[in-house]
Amino acid sequence: MPANIHRSAGGLLACVSLMLPASGQTVYSTDFVDLSGWTTFSSLTGFEWLADATPSVSNCSSPPFHSAPSCLNFNNGVSFGSPTGGSHGTATSPVVALDPSRPAARATFWYSIDHEPACSFDYTLLEVLDAATGEVLLQRCLPQKVAFTDCSWEQARVALDPNWGFIQLRFSAGSIDHLQNSGRGAFIDDLVIEYECGADAELVCPASASVAYPTGQLAYGGARLDADGGPSISAGVLNVLARQIDGPGFALLLAGTGSPGSMSIGNGMLCIPIQTVRRLSLATIDPASSTVGWSIPLGTPNSPLLWVVPGDSLMLQVWYRDVTAGNFSDAVRVRFCH
Repeated sequence: MPANIHRSAGGLLACVSLMLPASGQTVYSTDFVDLSGWTTFSSLTGFEWLADATPSVSNCSSPPFHSAPSCLNFNNGVSFGSPTGGSHGTATSPVVALDPSRPAARATFWYSIDHEPACSFDYTLLEVLDAATGEVLLQRCLPQKVAFTDCSWEQARVALDPNWGFIQLRFSAGSIDHLQNSGRGAFIDDLVIEYECGADAELVCPASASVAYPTGQLAYGGARLDADGGPSISAGVLNVLARQIDGPGFALLLAGTGSPGSMSIGNGMLCIPIQTVRRLSLATIDPASSTVGWSIPLGTPNSPLLWVVPGDSLMLQVWYRDVTAGNFSDAVRVRFCH
């Protein structure tokens, strides 16, 4: 899903950064057809974490999995706990390596709980462990809606810090006492660990109203630049549109990396560091709409962005000729997650 830069009409620009709901690069995923790579522990024989669909019949109206045919669940095949209480078990994931250079990561999964509520009587927990030391980096209680009444599937999203490096996820469940243990137990399904893209595009060089020309153009950032597209450098297109740009004539789309600069050239300011500037494409300005646009293919042999790699932040700016000399649009930064 693309993100866009939203601008005010005239004057200084307003930047709105949108968080992408679209996923980033997947680091690990499982739908629990089996427990490949997982390790389990049980304190009471018969009560354990398994990858199956039992119990298939219970007071719950929701199925014993989020995606067929199975899920990760803790019970004895019939109910959550023993009449004497004390059932406890853990299921620990394989080691997952998070890249500290990524800005954000998250674990997403679905869960269904059918036992006493609030983790004070019975409990289902998610823990994130340091894979080297076993230290608990994060712990979350997974709540249900109404105990023994509504155990419909819900989605959990848990933020992970990429600086944690090598981690493991551990699901824990247990019956603290011998009371009300007839529910079907704790169910987990469709686990995904992925990097988040964050803001797909951001304004890095807003317009300045220091000098105004008769046409309404501004000396710095006269034209307004928009960019949108998906988060992947390997597929899709990057769309760029410059508005409020004088025509007829040509406009040159520029790209580069690094921190925004401020080199005065002609009537405008080059925001892209001069040592990283690349010319991407020349296009004709539409004088009727005062716009010029590009659709840059990504992941194709003829793409002008083949030099960009996942994780790169790319600055975009347009050069054009206004009423007296060359000028530049404002600049935006686009980040590719994968």
